[in-house]
Amino acid sequence: MAAVLMIPLSTLCLAQDNPALNRLFSDHMVLQRDMPVPVWGTAKPGTKITVKFGRQEKTGEAGTDGKWLVRLDALKASAEPAELTIKFLTGDKPVTIADILVGDVWLCSGQSNMEWGMNKFKTEEDVAKADFPKIRQTKFGNGWVVCSPQTAGEFSATSFYFGRRIFQETGVPIGLLYDAVGATKIESWIPPEGVMGSLALKGIANADYGKLFTQLTQPLIPFAIKGVIWYQGEANADEGDIYMHKMIALITGLRKVWAQGDFPFYFVQLPAL
Repeated sequence: MAAVLMIPLSTLCLAQDNPALNRLFSDHMVLQRDMPVPVWGTAKPGTKITVKFGRQEKTGEAGTDGKWLVRLDALKASAEPAELTIKFLTGDKPVTIADILVGDVWLCSGQSNMEWGMNKFKTEEDVAKADFPKIRQTKFGNGWVVCSPQTAGEFSATSFYFGRRIFQETGVPIGLLYDAVGATKIESWIPPEGVMGSLALKGIANADYGKLFTQLTQPLIPFAIKGVIWYQGEANADEGDIYMHKMIALITGLRKVWAQGDFPFYFVQLPAL
């Protein structure tokens, strides 16, 4: 499958005089439970910002680069829709995000085996029964979609079945951060920090290292997540042991740049044909 590149989120939330909230924060989103939750965006340097969620109210200020970030205290899981309100103390109209749940958020990355949607498989029965309003997906942070028989066909099949299984076992709302591109190699998804930390890779020149990480994954950071699911390998299937070092670099690199500790990282390997 030919690779299709998406516009990076970083181009959608530039420092500017008009206050803005990062596009990851939109109606129907899921926030991560049991850890501090970063909320961020841009505004004129020095702008005061107040973020309200439930009983919490946090304040911050845009820096000289026009960026601001406020962290909510750890939240308990909740399936009750709530609102997040961001007020810019410059007279601008407050921004309100509605229908927010709190649960577990998973980054779903890789190539076509993660990319392919439910509508590309014989999953009609599962799609017809996909009435799961507590499971939501966003593709590259461009709006959150509630899982229903009308929308499930557009969900990544791998992430849908993973999210459904976790939800059915825990009852906790599930957020799926879709971040996959078909026919891509692992190199392009590895953060620079992962490559530099690998003795096996540091001396191997490769112009593709970090390209998709920079374009697609990095703009999602530091959105609070539970962990990562990864489905890739076909484009690297003939590499043998070196792929192991690339996987280690991917995992350690993502854990480092997300700065959340050693979060779970589940992956599927694809053998050579």
